[in-house]
Amino acid sequence: MVRARCESETAVSIIRRQPYCIQCYRSGPQLPSGSVLTPCKECYLVSTCTTCPSTLPPHECPTYQRVGSLENFRIAHFTHSGQVYAQAPTDSPRKHYRKLSTAKNWYEYFSSISDKKEAVENVITPSFDLNLPLLAQADAETQKSLQRLWLYLTLATETQSMPLTILAALELTIPSLATKTELTIHLIGAGAKELQNLLIFEELLHLLPSLKTLKLVFAGPECKNSGATPDDPVPEMQATCCPDCTKAGRKRVMALCSEVYHSFASMPQWKRPDLAVLFHSGRSQDGVEGWKPTTEWLVNSGIPTVCTTYTEREAREEVGELEALGARFVRGVEVNGWRSLVHRLEPMEGGEHGFYFDNFWWYVFEGRE
Repeated sequence: MVRARCESETAVSIIRRQPYCIQCYRSGPQLPSGSVLTPCKECYLVSTCTTCPSTLPPHECPTYQRVGSLENFRIAHFTHSGQVYAQAPTDSPRKHYRKLSTAKNWYEYFSSISDKKEAVENVITPSFDLNLPLLAQADAETQKSLQRLWLYLTLATETQSMPLTILAALELTIPSLATKTELTIHLIGAGAKELQNLLIFEELLHLLPSLKTLKLVFAGPECKNSGATPDDPVPEMQATCCPDCTKAGRKRVMALCSEVYHSFASMPQWKRPDLAVLFHSGRSQDGVEGWKPTTEWLVNSGIPTVCTTYTEREAREEVGELEALGARFVRGVEVNGWRSLVHRLEPMEGGEHGFYFDNFWWYVFEGRE
């Protein structure tokens, strides 16, 4: 089971790195002699040739500038820290449970549910833009500091999107979530992003005060476990927790299984989860036949399952397959309120100046009608 978007990453990279004129759509080799491409001095993502006017629709400029700023910040962050991803989890566990659904957006999550109120209040707007009037009043050094804060928190939504999407699905499917002391979650078809950000899932412990044990199982061909043996193919390991969680006796247990999920489900090590998660499985795009047994098994199992996709078309295709199997939907296809806020250029489908986001679309199903 391979993610379709990752499968085409090479092609996407080639397209992105091949600049063309935003007006006449010609690339460098197609331009007449003496004409060259000049990148925009604000975002460096859009180019025009010297034979065309260097204009872009005004409403598109801010988005491209935002994309360019985030990409430059990402590079600087990696250069400084060696980390590909940014993380901004809740520092201390909440003492009282507040439903994620009471937050309308990322601003309310950071300011009211997480503990970042002082960081975002007045600095970032509810639409998660920088407060420009405040920025204009600040000195140069403070401006840089505020911009770095905004860029870091925006980039952090890439990783934070995973536990919050899971929490939103748990709230939809478990009425007694506020008092649950144990949760088991299976991440199916998990890949590098999940495995490189294992710590971010502790956010579930921090946002669910009654929770004592969180068990996460990552299943799929990319989930290699060097500690696996024939006698113990899916060994569990207890991960470290923050000092507050450790002091409270809370546990984070993890396991990796390199089998496809329907094969894992037939093993004695498999235990029924509270939720199954498929982030960007791409199962309607690539590896369709390989995914079918797992899809059918999940529908028959009755396990609540949340799925995300990059595009609406992918989501509709996947839901069409599930409808044919008689799946019952807890939540139909819609934009995920906890999608990443990091725009990604979409050169492969959709209209001009299109973008997609991690965990952009979602739906939740549970058993059969």
